[in-house]
Amino acid sequence: MLFETTLYLSLLICFAGLLWRLKQWFTIDIGPEAPGSVGQRTVAALRGLAVAIFNRRLPMVLMAVLRDVLFQVDLFKRHRLRWLMHMLIFWGFGLLLVFHALEDMVTLRLFSDYASTLNPYFFLRNFFGVIVLAGVSIALVRRLKIPAQKKITGRNDLLPLLLLLLMILSGFLLEATQIVSQPIFDEMVDDYLRSDDAEEVVPLRAVWARDYHVVFDPAPEISPELLEVGREINEENCAVCHSRPTAAFASLPVAILIKPAAAALNRMRADELLRHLHYLVCFATLALLPFTKFRHLLTTPLTLALRAVGPAEASLPLNLKTRRVLSLDGCTHCGACSRVCSVAPSAQIIGNREILPSEKLIALAKISFRDLPAVRLETFSEGSFICTECYRCTQVCPSGLDLQDLWRASKASLADQGFPDLHARAVRTPSGALLLAMTAEGSSAAKEDTMELCDDPSTFQACVQCAVCTSVCPVVAAATEPDLDPEIGPHLVTNLLRMQQKELALASRMVWACVTCYQCQEHCPQHIRVADVLYELRNRGWSRMKAARRSRVNTEGEPS
Repeated sequence: MLFETTLYLSLLICFAGLLWRLKQWFTIDIGPEAPGSVGQRTVAALRGLAVAIFNRRLPMVLMAVLRDVLFQVDLFKRHRLRWLMHMLIFWGFGLLLVFHALEDMVTLRLFSDYASTLNPYFFLRNFFGVIVLAGVSIALVRRLKIPAQKKITGRNDLLPLLLLLLMILSGFLLEATQIVSQPIFDEMVDDYLRSDDAEEVVPLRAVWARDYHVVFDPAPEISPELLEVGREINEENCAVCHSRPTAAFASLPVAILIKPAAAALNRMRADELLRHLHYLVCFATLALLPFTKFRHLLTTPLTLALRAVGPAEASLPLNLKTRRVLSLDGCTHCGACSRVCSVAPSAQIIGNREILPSEKLIALAKISFRDLPAVRLETFSEGSFICTECYRCTQVCPSGLDLQDLWRASKASLADQGFPDLHARAVRTPSGALLLAMTAEGSSAAKEDTMELCDDPSTFQACVQCAVCTSVCPVVAAATEPDLDPEIGPHLVTNLLRMQQKELALASRMVWACVTCYQCQEHCPQHIRVADVLYELRNRGWSRMKAARRSRVNTEGEPS
C-alpha cells in the first residue's frame, strides 16, 4: 500500500510539473515581437508541427535527432570524454529503466522465462548499474575538479548527479543484502518448496550457504553428503528461477564484504529498509523530473529537432517566442558555450559571471520566470551588451539551442526597459553622430543593404580582440591620443560588427580615416580580412550618403 501510494504521488507531482512547464512555454514572453495569447501561440505551434510532419525534410529531421540524441555524434567530434560520460549515463540509465524498473511491462513481454534472479539478468543489471556509476563519477570529477567547470557548477548541477549516485549505490546495497538474507530464503522455501518435509530444508540450507552466499543464524552444517542431496532439491525446486549470484560482479563483492554483519542485518531486515530507501530515491527522482536537469530527457530531443527543422529566424513570430522559452528549459548548463565565449576574459576581469553564456542563460530564465532580483538586472544587462554575438556558443551547444536569437531578443527587451547599450558610446563625437545620421538616412533609400563580409558572422568568428591590427595601423600611430579616442582602431570596428552594431561601425571615423594599406589584414594572426571589411563599410556608407542626397534632391523637385 505504501509503495503504491508513493508511486502515484510521484507520478502526480511529475505530471503536474510537466503541465506547468508546458504552460510556461506558451505564456512567457521573450523578445520584442507581439506577445500573442496562449491560444494563438498554441495554434501557431500546432501549425508549425503539422508543417514539420508533412515536410519532405521530415526523414532528415528524424535522422538528425537519432544521431544527436541517441549517439551524440557532434559531441563525440568535439570532446571524447564528455561524450563517453553522456553515453554511459544515458544508455546505462535508459536500459536499467526499461529492463529493470519496467520489467513487468517490457522484459516479461520480451522474455517469457525472465526472472530478476536468473542469469544473464543478474549480470546485465550489474553491468548497466556500473556504467551509470562510471558516467556519474566522471561527471562529478569534471564538475568538482576542473577549475573552469567548478566555477559554473551549482546545486542544480549536482542534485541530479547525487540522486543518480544514491539510486545506483542503494540498488547495489539492496541486492547485496538480498543475497545474504536468511528471511528471503525462508520466504522462498515457504512459497516454492514442493515438499512439506522439513528435513529437506536442512540440505537446501547447506547449498544456499555454500553456493548462494546466504548467511544463516545459526550456521548450518555443511558436508559433501548434504550438498549432494541439497543440490538435487535445489535443481528440482529453485534453479528454475534462481541462479548462483556469481554473475552479479558488483553486488556480490559487497555481499561478501558485509557477511560478518549479515546476521545482525538480517534481524533488522536491512533488505526491507534498503528497498524502501531505493524506491524512495527513485520516486523522488521521478517527482523532480520537471524541476531539475532530468527534464532534458524530454526537452533536448525537442530542441535538437527544432535545430534540424531550421534556424530560429525562419519560425513564425509566435513560435519564435515559444522556441526561446523551450531553449531556456533545454539548457543543460554543461558550460560548453562558456569555454569558447570570445568575451570570457572580460568575465574574469570585470567579475561579472553573467557575461558567460551559460550563466547568462540561467539569469535570463530567472528573469522570464520572475525570479531574478531587480538589482541583478544591472549585471545581466552588462553581460548581455558585452556579448559580441560571435556565434561560437550556438555552434558548440550540444542541445541545439539557437543562442544568438536569445541574445538578440534579450538585448531588445533590455533596451525596451531602458537599460543602455554600453557599447553605443563608441560613437560620441560630433563627426560620428553626423555620419551616423547621414548613413541611417541613406539606408532607407538604398535598395540593397546587405554586405558580403560584414553580414557574415564567420568573418569575425575567429577574432580574439588582440588589437594587433590596431598596433600596426598608421592611422592609430598618427592619432594624437589614440587610447582616448573611441573611434580609432580597426579592432574596435571589428568588435562593433561582432555585436551586430553595423550602423555604429559605419559611423566610426576609423572607417573613413583608413588609408587601405592592408597592414592590419597582413598582420592579423587569425587571418581576418580587416582591411576588406573597412573597405566594404566605406563603400556602403558612401552609397548610402549618395542615396540620401539623391532622395533629398528628388523631394525638393530638383534634377539629380
